[in-house]
Amino acid sequence: MISALILGRGVSRASNAAISDPKMSMGILYAGAVFRFLLVLVLFVLGLLIFKLNALAVGAGFILAQLGFVFNFQASKPGAK
Repeated sequence: MISALILGRGVSRASNAAISDPKMSMGILYAGAVFRFLLVLVLFVLGLLIFKLNALAVGAGFILAQLGFVFNFQASKPGAK
């Protein structure tokens, strides 16, 4: 959820910046992607080392969530049944 909020904020900032400087807009989007990637890494470390969660369960949950995002994206495309 946090990643989606960060993505939405970044896209909004990039849209506003694209009017004056398209290169800065791309920089904002790339910086947001890097930040979200690092956020996921930090959350993995937090879950595995601090909260002592089961690594298999954390990995399986992450993979299943990503697959859910892919299937939801495919289903939401125009013309998809």
